Amino acid sequence: MSKKFLISNWKMNPVEVKKSKDIFNGIKDTAARSKKSEIIICPSYLHIPVLKGLYSGKKIKFGAQDCFYESISGSYTGEISPAMLAEFGVEYVIIGHSERRYLWESNKVVNAKVRAAISQGLNPIVCIGQKIRDNEGAFFTVLRKEIEQSLKGLNRNDLTKIIIAYEPLWAIGKSCKEAIDPEDLHTMKIFIHKVFSENYDRETALDIPVLYGGSVNSSNIKKLIDGDVDGFLVGRAGRDPEEVSEMLKALNK
Repeated sequence: MSKKFLISNWKMNPVEVKKSKDIFNGIKDTAARSKKSEIIICPSYLHIPVLKGLYSGKKIKFGAQDCFYESISGSYTGEISPAMLAEFGVEYVIIGHSERRYLWESNKVVNAKVRAAISQGLNPIVCIGQKIRDNEGAFFTVLRKEIEQSLKGLNRNDLTKIIIAYEPLWAIGKSCKEAIDPEDLHTMKIFIHKVFSENYDRETALDIPVLYGGSVNSSNIKKLIDGDVDGFLVGRAGRDPEEVSEMLKALNK
């Protein structure tokens, strides 16, 4: 896969719309010079239509940080459906992020959200990851279960819309020195493709982009690229236009 992804998850930041505009305008200038990478911005629900109104180009895509598992509408106070996101021009949605799973989401809930998102033409960015590192390799069983249960019932055509983001919980929110080693990252990508190969076929598996998320920034992204992943899901660094610029430069090389 030649195209690389940089997905910027803004989480519950910033509070002010003006600040979101400032960040986005800085990223917009950088994205215009990106030739080999696709950047996906995932701001707050409330800020998506505002930022979308500032942009008419094709380099930046918009994503949401979550969606509900009923695809269109209903009596679900406070929820946002995939159909609502699609109405505002959202093309991607993060599902099963570790922070959501920590709150309450099971693999079954993630699966329902993935299926709802696909039904409305969205591309799910499905997050998987183990809580701890162990030398015995027990975490492989955890990851296999997350993949198989979170994507249960999807057909080969559905998988063309899927992006997998591997985000080990032990690396999230830490210093860049605590990110995964490129060798281990490469092993994880091979394992993820192996699981898909066993459940579908090798050709289908190899077409699924595998991203890494966990303490990624401009100081370690060049090293992590050696892990042969197809891009990165970033948090804090994704809200800094200068950081985004440097990360895109690394990906474009």
